[in-house]
Amino acid sequence: MPAITLGPFEGYRLQHFHIGGSVNALLGSARRWSTFADHATETASMLRGIDDGGFVGTEGDRYRQLLNADFPQQLQTTADAHAGLARALETYAGQLQARLIEMAGIRFTALTNHTAVNSTAQEVYAAEAAVVAAPDAASKAAAITALGIAQAAHDAAVAAWEGSVSAGENLKASFGDQVSQRVADIAAQAREAFEENPNIFESAWDAIKDFVHEHADILKIISDALQLIGGILMFIPGLQGLGILLTAVGVGLKGLLALCGEVSWAEFAFDLLTSGAVGGLAGLARAGKLGNLGSRAIKGIDGAMDGVRASASAVKNAMKAGADNVAMKLADGASHAFGEAGQQIANKAYKKITRGSEICFAAEPVDMATGNMVDFVEDIRISGTLPLVVDRNANTAHQLGRALGPRWVSTMDTHIEVLADEVLMVAPDGALLTFPPAPEDGSEVRGDGRGWLLSYGDGTYRVRNITAGLTYEFAVYDTTDELDDPTSPQREDTSPALNRSHIGIGIPPNSVADRFDVGIEIGLSAQIHHTGHRIDYVWDNATGHMTSMVRSDDTRLDITWDDAANRVASIWVSNPTTHPENDPQRLISYQYDTTGQLIRVINSHAGVLRYHYDNQARPCGWTDRNGASYYYRFDDHGRVTAQVGTGGMFPNILYWGDDTGDDAPLGGQVCVLIETAAPFPQDPLALGDDVVEDYMERLHQLPLYQALVDGGLDAAGLTGRGRCGGRDEQSWTVPEEWLHDEVLGDIRPTVYRSTLSGDVWRIITPEGGVEDREYNDYHQITTRISAAGAVTRTDYNDDGLVVATVYPDGTTTYVEPGAWGVPVRVVGRNGQSTEYEVDAFGMTTAITDPSGARTTIEYEIRPTGAVITSTTTPDGHTSLVECDNAGRELVVTDPAGRRTSFERDVRGLVGLSMDPAGNTTTIDYTPEG
Repeated sequence: MPAITLGPFEGYRLQHFHIGGSVNALLGSARRWSTFADHATETASMLRGIDDGGFVGTEGDRYRQLLNADFPQQLQTTADAHAGLARALETYAGQLQARLIEMAGIRFTALTNHTAVNSTAQEVYAAEAAVVAAPDAASKAAAITALGIAQAAHDAAVAAWEGSVSAGENLKASFGDQVSQRVADIAAQAREAFEENPNIFESAWDAIKDFVHEHADILKIISDALQLIGGILMFIPGLQGLGILLTAVGVGLKGLLALCGEVSWAEFAFDLLTSGAVGGLAGLARAGKLGNLGSRAIKGIDGAMDGVRASASAVKNAMKAGADNVAMKLADGASHAFGEAGQQIANKAYKKITRGSEICFAAEPVDMATGNMVDFVEDIRISGTLPLVVDRNANTAHQLGRALGPRWVSTMDTHIEVLADEVLMVAPDGALLTFPPAPEDGSEVRGDGRGWLLSYGDGTYRVRNITAGLTYEFAVYDTTDELDDPTSPQREDTSPALNRSHIGIGIPPNSVADRFDVGIEIGLSAQIHHTGHRIDYVWDNATGHMTSMVRSDDTRLDITWDDAANRVASIWVSNPTTHPENDPQRLISYQYDTTGQLIRVINSHAGVLRYHYDNQARPCGWTDRNGASYYYRFDDHGRVTAQVGTGGMFPNILYWGDDTGDDAPLGGQVCVLIETAAPFPQDPLALGDDVVEDYMERLHQLPLYQALVDGGLDAAGLTGRGRCGGRDEQSWTVPEEWLHDEVLGDIRPTVYRSTLSGDVWRIITPEGGVEDREYNDYHQITTRISAAGAVTRTDYNDDGLVVATVYPDGTTTYVEPGAWGVPVRVVGRNGQSTEYEVDAFGMTTAITDPSGARTTIEYEIRPTGAVITSTTTPDGHTSLVECDNAGRELVVTDPAGRRTSFERDVRGLVGLSMDPAGNTTTIDYTPEG
């Protein structure tokens, strides 16, 4: 029997070894139902205890009947139903938790068996080749024997794999029976007798919903079939009308399923806006073949598409439009705005969106070139050669976020958008990068704003960040074939992308994306370090949600979602390989308001981190876990103008204006950050937030700020030292009395001057210290001139790597990058050279210093990535290192044989260490580390 190979495990995981559901969400829901039941029971008891002795006659009798019997009875019935539902949910949560743990064990065994099937298949293939190549009878006989052994091992591996599949399916089936029982328990609560029955319309709707719930699977198939048939008929002359009708019925049926909660609204929107039938309808309508009604309908769809496109391309278009407006304002006449000069201006203005974290920020915190409120927060970090990180970056200038709300961009939001003539990437730090279309030959093209490289091959877009040694992968493939026949050998792929997807060569002509002029979004599928360590990102294709991040050492972050808000609800850590006995541990939770904005972040600490938003959905303040808050105020251009915290803490005010200095770059901006410093009269928490508005008003009435508003820096006396022109030795002429306030204390103005591209090129401190900077196209500082006039210059290559640094004394350090940007030679300021031996993976294997002394480093190449195993110094002394699969030290043995060991928890944190003398140290951590 021929040996078989299995496709990627991820496809089987979703089909055979996955159980959905959130234990935390179930328990939270149960608590809410139980709380309501307790309140209803308490209220019923209170009603029965009300004194009704003062009411007489028939009205009094009726009142007593309602007060002591009817109302309490209805409330008690309600309470019993809610309590029963809470018990059912709690039982279900417990069963789900047990099944999740059981399935994790089955999944781990299945992954081992999956690997064994493929590895033994390769052994069978090799043995078959050996039989064919045997030169004589004796060799052939030996080869046939080896083939039999290899075939037997392969058959055993296949049987073990099939056993794992069977175990997974049996667990899912048995759990399905338990779910059915819990559903019956919950349904029984709905049969509780209540006083008022639903009206005829409610009854009809309930019947419809029951029917949809019962037949959801077949209705989904019918909906998709109607849309497909309708799309075909629309291209057959004479049958367009029937095609439109079938398409409309199919999409309408999908809308009914969404209304009943059987599919997501995103799936309904996708069917409505991007189905082949609607694409065909668009073409016919635009061609005038459907009359005025069809044309009006397609215009409505186009309008809906504009709303859906709140994406990378939408943000880019908005930024481009703003940049063009700047060009119109600054170019010498409207005719020049559309010429080469105007285009250069527009390009510079647009470059702000490519900065991401490459910004100059001060205050608490503010982008000092644009006035945007920015915040960079790291919620989770699991250490390793490739850290497993969950961070979030806020910027009030755009809304590129999704998983944690529109104002917060995280790794979960990293994606590319493939357009007809370019590829956009939303980077993890919120930068928006643009690449030319990826060549078909697999070669790389460079993007704007950063030295990152885009390529396409084997069904995957890849973006290389050589500076960080990382590759971001965005896979374009469909695992349907693998799921349909998990034991079939893999077929050779001869298309531009896996499974004949043509997204890799741009937008296909006459496709839906081409007709609607929209892009195709592809989420982040993997992040790979140059040492081979990787993180795979798992997505739920039905909802479009990232459900887990799995690192090659089997550390995983599982992500639960708030279905109502369509946002991430919580993140849990586990590692079934290193800590199989540990249940998943929750690291963090997120909560949202009714508009989907992130308002609470909860970890193990007491209290909750809260965020506040203004009427334009901008983050305008936060309250930390100690109860202290900080608030922002914005001007009409969206720039932060004032900041004050609880009890009047850290009051700042910011003045923004056009830079009119003699040496100002075209389109330059100037910001004066006025910070204040005064002793607190009492505990800020005791003063509370009531004084915030008073402090805000006092800031705006400062004479220095008023002078800036009325006449700019000249009127305020903020001249000299390069504030309004070239660097000089002149002091400012600010009146002394303006530099102190009896409530706010000392007044300290710092001037920031920035370019049209968003780079701060000069900073003048209150003491008169001046620092100048120059930048390259990647927003990296290439020249820094200190207050003393000392000049330091840094050269970068096209990848954004430092290749030379010229110091104020004229000496220079040169760096020659090798594979993945790792240095192969460094020439120091004294002219002496240090040589580095670097392998193809960018790992340094030896270092030779200027004296010729050589240090060597050895690694072990594992399936999970390379890890260091030893270092040998020039004198021949070797230190041995044992690492876990994430590259973290477990044991270090020095040249004298002294051993130091470490025990790590599921997050990689050292919980116990033992020194060579046997002394142990224990460390305890919060879940956040």
